[in-house]
Amino acid sequence: MPEVRRCRVTETGVTNRPPTVAVSAAGLINISYPLSEQPILGTWTVVAQVQGQLYKRQFDILKYVLPKYEVTIDAPPYIRDWNACKRIEVKARYTFGQDVHGMVKMQAAVRGIGYYSAHSSSTIVQRSKIDGVAAFNVCISDLIHTRFPDHFRGQLHLVAEVTTPDGSIVRATDDSCPVNKQLVDLRFSRDTRTTFKPGLPFKGRVLVQYADGSSADNVTVLVDAVVDGIDFSRQSLTSSHGHAQFYIPPLPTIAQSMAISAKVLSIEEELVPESYFSAYLTVTSWYSPSKCHLLIESKNHKYKVGEEGRFMIHSTCPCNLDMYYEVKARGNIVYSGIHFSRHQHKHTNPTTDTSKFPIYLQHLQNEGYGAKTCTVFIKFLITHEMAPVSRLLVYYIRPGGEGVADAIVFETEPDFRNKVIVRVRVEKLLSDPY
Repeated sequence: MPEVRRCRVTETGVTNRPPTVAVSAAGLINISYPLSEQPILGTWTVVAQVQGQLYKRQFDILKYVLPKYEVTIDAPPYIRDWNACKRIEVKARYTFGQDVHGMVKMQAAVRGIGYYSAHSSSTIVQRSKIDGVAAFNVCISDLIHTRFPDHFRGQLHLVAEVTTPDGSIVRATDDSCPVNKQLVDLRFSRDTRTTFKPGLPFKGRVLVQYADGSSADNVTVLVDAVVDGIDFSRQSLTSSHGHAQFYIPPLPTIAQSMAISAKVLSIEEELVPESYFSAYLTVTSWYSPSKCHLLIESKNHKYKVGEEGRFMIHSTCPCNLDMYYEVKARGNIVYSGIHFSRHQHKHTNPTTDTSKFPIYLQHLQNEGYGAKTCTVFIKFLITHEMAPVSRLLVYYIRPGGEGVADAIVFETEPDFRNKVIVRVRVEKLLSDPY
């Protein structure tokens, strides 16, 4: 790799020359130059010589002046009703804590995109006196005079400009308030699998959220499943805590792909237009030469330290082979063990005795699956090492060498090993404004 033979920072009368620096394998170097408490203001130049060629880059060192006061805009989290007016507050406060008195001008407009093209509304300008806080009413119906597309998604763009009697002006902008024609958004959760295992059921979650990302409850969602082009399952669900969990019965052993769609039917028992977007997910079949599959199921909530973790493992083939399992967190194996086919159990754990948390084996037969199936229940103690995220892996090896496995990620709420209490005496200190 080449070397940087010369690298200096120069300003009139000032030169800083570090020694020769070797370039890393990535082709980068990192050099820092300490500046004095009172550096020379002006334009500085970085000069580097690499393989006989000079490279220059300039930067400015200027005096930083703190603003006299700051301006903030409090906008609503999202616009629910386009025909209703929303209260917008503009706050101005000096850096030492006192309220700002003067005049404020606020501009409001809606900007966004429809299905293909961009759209923007007219701009409304309002003026008022400000004594620390000034309130304005903004009506979306006053901003939009033309019909926006049904799929419009945009933001309420706000600009506030505060002027004090001494002539100083501070401006603030805010575009955090979504303005969407569709009140609720749907998307499949990250823990919803993108593959299914023939002969076993399929479970997933649809996240139901308002435009600001908050949970939308009491929303009716229609979930359709089409397997290899044939309607297979349809269910109507009501959201709770920001999601709706769906269940699809065991899929045919010859199934290759499945298309899942989710659509909003009503919000708080009020029907929505047919133009509402749908969320789509394509799920493909997991291949196994022996048609043996494992599927792990768990609770859909965070575990707590000290709680008992319970997991149910389904198998499309009889559990007549040794089954291995391990719990991994933070790059370490917390638990590991083996379930012998003769119902003997062996556990290994470097830190915690899990003998009082045995593995239970229960055989179930269901001719509807097309083969004898079994279910294994695994339970173990949730420990501090498993926070915040852990992974459970279960597998066994068939006589022909085929590995049959499944894994699941579960969350654990972080918790201190020792209880810590912090008490702070709060004192409000204000600097002298003069």
